[in-house]
Amino acid sequence: MAYFEHQGCSLHYEEYGQGAPLVLLHGLGSSAGFDWGAVIPELAKHYHVLAPDQLGFGSSAKPLINYGPATWVDMLGGFLEDRGVTRFDLAGESLGGWIAGLYAVRARAAGLPVPDRLVLVDAAGHPAMKPVPGRAGSDAVLPVLSLAATREGLSRFVFHDPDVVDADMARRIFAIRLAEGAQYTQDSFWRNLGGDPSVFLDQPALAGLKLPVLVVWGEQDKLLPPAFGRDYAAWIPGARWVTIPDA
Repeated sequence: MAYFEHQGCSLHYEEYGQGAPLVLLHGLGSSAGFDWGAVIPELAKHYHVLAPDQLGFGSSAKPLINYGPATWVDMLGGFLEDRGVTRFDLAGESLGGWIAGLYAVRARAAGLPVPDRLVLVDAAGHPAMKPVPGRAGSDAVLPVLSLAATREGLSRFVFHDPDVVDADMARRIFAIRLAEGAQYTQDSFWRNLGGDPSVFLDQPALAGLKLPVLVVWGEQDKLLPPAFGRDYAAWIPGARWVTIPDA
């Protein structure tokens, strides 16, 4: 575990293994260790794994700014340049998938390192997520952080089998959320969701990708439906589409 400074902000990241660099991006309200910790040891047998806590989350700095996908794309570019990474594979999950996809779309024009391969795991950013005034759910807000809300969120959206989530797990995750203090980041992101239509992963943007892309989805995802992934796979030339049952 280490830190680096970028644009006056301290960013935390985890680094393991040898081989070709593999950069892992976590999802909303989470951290590198929480989202990727269970698979990093296996991946580190084959790759040089770099997993940052994105700005506003985990152990990274949490400035009181307006957060959006473009914010995290810029920070990812800074992270890669700081670490001297020029050739790498990029994988992102949920919000991290949105950032990974948007970074891949914008990197070449911005003069940033371009990933060799891209993996989108239950990735957010589909145009269907654009807020529409008057449409049910468009004015949704994230729930107040509480033990009950934590357990409900884990049971409804994180695990296919709600029986996995017991009282002890809910208490542990609630304590992590309190300690990390990322609620402002999440709320800021949600408020700004419709501020820049160009950040969404639509067909015109994804059609220009010229790299191998794997799109992976849990078949029972209730938060980001598999239809999003099928669209991504159809819009990206040559993309491979894989689903995971009971997930």
